[in-house]
Amino acid sequence: MKYLKASIAISLLALLPSTRVAAQGVPLAISYQAVLTDDAGSPLSPASPTNYPLVFRIYDAAEDGNLLWSEAQNVSVFQGSFSTLLGTGDEVTGEAYPQLDSIFDEALRYLEITITDGGSDKTFTPRQRMVSAPFAFRAKVAEHALTVADTAIATDQIANGTVTVSKLADNSVSAAKIQAGAVGASEIATNGVGTAEIASGAVTLDELAQVVMTRLQPAGSVTAWAGIPATRGLATGEYLGGVPSGWLLCDGRSVPVASYPALFNVIGYIYGGSGSNFNLPDYRGYFLRGQSTRTAQDPDRASRTRASSNATTNGLLEGSIQGQQVQRHRHTWSHRETSQNSGDANNAWDTGGGVQGTRTYNTSNTGGNETRPKNRYVWYIIKAH
Repeated sequence: MKYLKASIAISLLALLPSTRVAAQGVPLAISYQAVLTDDAGSPLSPASPTNYPLVFRIYDAAEDGNLLWSEAQNVSVFQGSFSTLLGTGDEVTGEAYPQLDSIFDEALRYLEITITDGGSDKTFTPRQRMVSAPFAFRAKVAEHALTVADTAIATDQIANGTVTVSKLADNSVSAAKIQAGAVGASEIATNGVGTAEIASGAVTLDELAQVVMTRLQPAGSVTAWAGIPATRGLATGEYLGGVPSGWLLCDGRSVPVASYPALFNVIGYIYGGSGSNFNLPDYRGYFLRGQSTRTAQDPDRASRTRASSNATTNGLLEGSIQGQQVQRHRHTWSHRETSQNSGDANNAWDTGGGVQGTRTYNTSNTGGNETRPKNRYVWYIIKAH
């Protein structure tokens, strides 16, 4: 028996309604039809159907090559013709029998058929090359089309407006799938998030307080704080830690730009620093004065000095220092003399008897080391974030 007329007939995709790919899956079978004849060209089983044991084998080459898959079936043949489904038979002992859809990842595949007749096995030659329809198995990836691996689709691959609310299943986008800061106010429509869209407990008091605090007191805000911070190196005047979360003491120390970028964007190097570090303002022992903006409210503005030798400044002298001073004034004390013989030889006038006049005297030094109002100590702290 050397004649085999066959067709591998059916596109697997044609078996599937397009709207139900994920639900049904791709059938793991190939429809196969052939006509078997004997050496004289006469069809087998011309008078009545007869069952023949057939073994189907698929190779990666027309001759020799690697056996990729095999299967045994009892097939009913009538007038030489038979029809079967490859993938519905039995495993051949000792031969490869993987899932049928797994072997069609290359273009060249060849089918070989062996028949058992009269107790002997005969193999039809040459092998048939398999084309088109079996490779529809590759459409099986459609089963996974709705399951996308993490990072498989980048943001720049999704056009604006292509993923609408109607295309997202309820709860399909969880909080874990949204990066911090990825959804800003501009991405949320007016009234887009109502009370019904916020789960109970989803917004904690701490989270809400932080947002409100940032709005009310942005980075760079300075306030007086009556607490007691942890101390280190008290003798040198260094104070660290213990202040409210998100705040720093105004003690002039150097801090990393990378740790406090929001604060650096506000004050830069006004209080000193360079490169990767900048200085905090040092308000220890100072009364704070409002910026005069070149008005007469600060008549000695020109005498102000920078906060430190490496501090940057501009025409408004932010962060600059002004030393203590008492405004110019005069104290006068007068004493009248009526004659040279007034009885006070040290203070008598020497211009002749009977002359009247006034002498001015200076008072002695009194007071402390500075001019100040009554005051209490507090810590000045600055908002860092």
